[in-house]
Amino acid sequence: MKSILVKAFLLSILSINAFGQTIKTDLKQKKQNSTLDNFTLEFLLATEQTKNIVSNKMDGTYTKFDTSLLQTLNTNNEFRYFLATRYIDTQEISEDEQMGNKFETFFFELMWRRKNILNQKDHGVDLTTELKNYWITDEAIKKRYGYDATFIPQVILKRNFGRANSVKLKVRRHFYNTNNDDNYTLNFEDRFYLSLNNIFARRFLLTNQIKYQHKQRKGNGLDYRFMELAEFGPYGPDFSRVPEAKKHQEIVTLHSGISYFIDRKNMIEFYGETKLSNTYDKRDLEQITKDEFVFGTALYLTAF
Repeated sequence: MKSILVKAFLLSILSINAFGQTIKTDLKQKKQNSTLDNFTLEFLLATEQTKNIVSNKMDGTYTKFDTSLLQTLNTNNEFRYFLATRYIDTQEISEDEQMGNKFETFFFELMWRRKNILNQKDHGVDLTTELKNYWITDEAIKKRYGYDATFIPQVILKRNFGRANSVKLKVRRHFYNTNNDDNYTLNFEDRFYLSLNNIFARRFLLTNQIKYQHKQRKGNGLDYRFMELAEFGPYGPDFSRVPEAKKHQEIVTLHSGISYFIDRKNMIEFYGETKLSNTYDKRDLEQITKDEFVFGTALYLTAF
């Protein structure tokens, strides 16, 4: 598994850097006298380990490649066009072919950002708001998730402490445009992201982030993630071993990473992530953090 991650990541770095350098060279002259000054093209490539939901053993990798085109309208307003794609590589045999060894275009998103509503100099904190809507582009994913699109309003509060330290809070709600009446389908989701950041040795960034999620489904039902525990006999299916999914679910996740700034616009991150609690889960804190821990790497590249 480690060798797969290392090879995939090294190959990704080489290909993305080559692609980025080609774009920079081709656009260098155009940018001097064109409207490209108002645009920023960014890429994110991240590869993370995955674990089997029942056995908690490593079973593959999850790789995502995101493309973001940011348009600066003026000092306070920005617009973003965003495309997310992903590749899931599952080593274990899965009954659900859609969940493994497949490249997918995931979703397309439009976002409007309003900056400088409040600023730290005058109000003690920076305040930014965002309105975004994404549409799932793959029909199989729509069917699997039970929704076609999501509208997300978000508020971002940030405060710097000197040049090296900062704290950021993101508060958002997801309004899901569902396509079925199944109780397991999400209706709403509230998220809170609290990040503590520290820059040291000029080129390194240490990040610790707590993510809280409150998921609200249509009703109580079975947790479909554990359907492989169901037994099928001569008298029909037996779902007694499948955990129940309550209408309300709360999850707390810890993400800790260290990033290296290749230059002012490009960065590479190595991180670990685990869950601290899940209201669907009966395990204690020590067990759940051990079972849910995964390692990942991410490359952030700005083309122009």
